[in-house]
Amino acid sequence: MDGLRLKFDQIEFDQIKFTGNLTELSSLNFQSAKIKQLIFEDFKNKGSLLISSPEYVEGQTLEIIKSDMGKADLINCDYKKSDFIFINSKVSELFLAQTDFPKKINSKRSDKYSQAQLAFGQLSTAFQKQGDSVRSFEYQSREVESHYNDISLFYWPWPLINLSKISLGLNKLSNNFGRHWGRSLVFTTLSCIFIYYLLIVSTNQYRISWAFDWNPKFIPSFLKFINPIRFIDTDQVYDKLGVTLTNTSYFLDLLGRIVAAYGFYQLIAAFRKYGKKS
Repeated sequence: MDGLRLKFDQIEFDQIKFTGNLTELSSLNFQSAKIKQLIFEDFKNKGSLLISSPEYVEGQTLEIIKSDMGKADLINCDYKKSDFIFINSKVSELFLAQTDFPKKINSKRSDKYSQAQLAFGQLSTAFQKQGDSVRSFEYQSREVESHYNDISLFYWPWPLINLSKISLGLNKLSNNFGRHWGRSLVFTTLSCIFIYYLLIVSTNQYRISWAFDWNPKFIPSFLKFINPIRFIDTDQVYDKLGVTLTNTSYFLDLLGRIVAAYGFYQLIAAFRKYGKKS
């Protein structure tokens, strides 16, 4: 593609496939076009490539395969409902404005999660360059989620636990990789209630039963329990309940403080997600 200067306005294509090189002297401009299959395969862009405001077509696909997209411009492109296939390509220098991509990479390849990590990481970088911190954070979260899906829980041949998998799993469970503060609130509350319940029944005065004896003093005791930085003696948290703490009780109290601290941290992180700088 040497010296091309073409503009397509409101034209419908069943398929457009880019291969080879688009040279510095070439310019391709697609305005408000309907493109059912947009394919970049073994393609390198050094020229001017603009796709602006394409109209959605049912069954639309976007494929970027072993290509270098260079400094192509994608403006007001809504690919959220498209099938997105990405394989070993460079998209970090794209100019992206009001453009969105699907949440998943549609691929039957065994490395689809590592490809998704590669794609979303580069797209996050591209959005950050344009100052779109909201989309940059979203695609960074997708990158981390793809990494979580890509790694295994156990190392073989020995069944050694992958602590990174556990850490990322807790991150997903507690705030969905920084995206939802509401999930952090639910995670922290329910986890602490469960641990507090186990702590109470670990004493000699209560036991696990459907007919659990409710005590109104549980509420102020629980509020002290979920304070991870409390400066009072552990026994003072439960003294008004008239219970005797066991070794198990002390362990559960420590575990509850750890879970509460982690949950509150995840809550704060999700709250201030748009204030962070990459």
